[in-house]
Amino acid sequence: PLVVLTPHDGEFAALDGAAPGADRFAAVRGLARATGAVVLLKGPATLIADPEGSVLVADQGDARLATAGSGDVLTGLILGLLAQGLTPQRAAAAGAFLHGRAGDLAWRRGLVAGDLVDHLPAAFADSPWYPKFAEDVAYGNTWLKMFRQVGYTKLFDGGVDGMNIEDGHRRSWTPPECDCPKMTLWLYGSASILGLG
Repeated sequence: PLVVLTPHDGEFAALDGAAPGADRFAAVRGLARATGAVVLLKGPATLIADPEGSVLVADQGDARLATAGSGDVLTGLILGLLAQGLTPQRAAAAGAFLHGRAGDLAWRRGLVAGDLVDHLPAAFADSPWYPKFAEDVAYGNTWLKMFRQVGYTKLFDGGVDGMNIEDGHRRSWTPPECDCPKMTLWLYGSASILGLG
């Protein structure tokens, strides 16, 4: 299942019945196995476990990330990476890396969640996979341009040349003005998620 849990120690205790303890690797593996979800355990080193027992480690960032709204930025990053086709564990690990890297690049004396968002472009640029994301952003901008030109209702009704209605929520489209893959848009009321391929 496509479930990613992102607890800090207190939330972990609520989910598991006990705090992570000294062996954080065993703790995160246990919760991932018990829930069948990918579990991202926040901490000085963030651990990301899948239900099969694989654990990835993200060591970017510091205590300044423990601020209101920071977890929302992390969740948005993970969701965006999932929409790009990354597996849940890799999306969570990449999200944790980018989140921490944005924190590393921000003002050293403290930060708020908006500072993380402001530093995400530099965090992406600092990442080895940035060229692929730069392409994806360009494709995403084509979608945004279409949103502005034709409006949400016309998109939802499939009233755009070359757009296919895949099912009740999904629309796919290959923009005629760029050499790029088919894009899929999931429409849920006023919310939407963009994915490629």
